Amino acid sequence: MKSAELYRLLRSDLGPWFRERGFKAVPRTQLGWHRDRLLIWFQCDKSGWNRYAGSSFFVNIQTSAAPEPWSGPVERLQRFLSDAELEQMRALQNEVIRNLLPPPREYVEQMRDAFSKYRDGAAMLEAMLGGFQPVSTPYRQQQDVSLRYFSPSDVQRWSTFLLGIFPRIVTDSPDNGNAAL
Repeated sequence: MKSAELYRLLRSDLGPWFRERGFKAVPRTQLGWHRDRLLIWFQCDKSGWNRYAGSSFFVNIQTSAAPEPWSGPVERLQRFLSDAELEQMRALQNEVIRNLLPPPREYVEQMRDAFSKYRDGAAMLEAMLGGFQPVSTPYRQQQDVSLRYFSPSDVQRWSTFLLGIFPRIVTDSPDNGNAAL
């Protein structure tokens, strides 16, 4: 699923919630909403789509006078999550990973050959293959975590998770008297 499809699904799932609360679409990003100084926007992983591993996206939250990504302090979603919500996030991540089929041997060999051109090629291959293993250590607020997906149902599960936490994040935003950012 390419980024355009991801953004379409997220827009469909999350857009009504944002519009009902007076948020407007962000003009200079693929997908985001803003109200007053609060901007919540989505960013696809720079690695793009992989036919075996899928892809991932980030949820960015910032305060800024201008509704433009990177125009003010930016925090990732996990900065606003409780330990219980971080654990929920890890469980969803592991559900996506559990549903992935491991890449075929030929693909792994192709990657091994490609990575062998680099000094840290063995570590690159290990990291790629590690993406097919469940996340065993708890996430922390300071950790940079992208939300993995492979299918539309993965994106829908992430949307449901986000809709469960966005009300608190919006309520706790600096524009509502909280200096979290």
